[in-house]
Amino acid sequence: MIEFGLREYQLHILATMPLSRRVMDALDELRATPDEARTTLNNAERVGLFRPGHLIELELSILGEPSTELSRPLPGEPFSESFAGSRAFAFQLPVFVGLHYVINVTPTGVVWGQHMARPMDQSTPMIETFDDLQPWRFVKEEVLAALRTHELIDEFSFSETYSGVMDEPRFAHGRSVVVRFDFGLLQEAQDATIAGR
Repeated sequence: MIEFGLREYQLHILATMPLSRRVMDALDELRATPDEARTTLNNAERVGLFRPGHLIELELSILGEPSTELSRPLPGEPFSESFAGSRAFAFQLPVFVGLHYVINVTPTGVVWGQHMARPMDQSTPMIETFDDLQPWRFVKEEVLAALRTHELIDEFSFSETYSGVMDEPRFAHGRSVVVRFDFGLLQEAQDATIAGR
């Protein structure tokens, strides 16, 4: 039988992320290696975490009860009608300090749209310049709200990459950026401004 508890759950999330200093620090905190994290990712598949249509009971058996249940139902749009009336359960994962791990759940108990979010009782740090876009400091909604325009350019599993434009005074036409998120948590930001603009 595969042992899969809170530690392994955190490792399987970390294994999807680029091997940055923040990820290495989190692995050190869990006393794990990148190889162990990759093995845990395979085990997550074996226990059913990547099976489409799996039920929230699987996560609850690993994570325990959520720290918060968002009371307002999530709208069905822009998703299909089968997601209408979904609720969101928030969990605290120790290696992701100051964030909630949110799992959306349909009325029939099917899990979808797992992501990191800032707790509603915490203020969002300011994003005024490109230099503010530090890994693990912001979640997707906060970064996209700070961009004048943005477009999804790549999406795979729990990873999304957007291109966009930030308004910065020293860039007459805005500063072009590319930002990558895993589970909705900012992993990296690249300056894509064309020289001379």
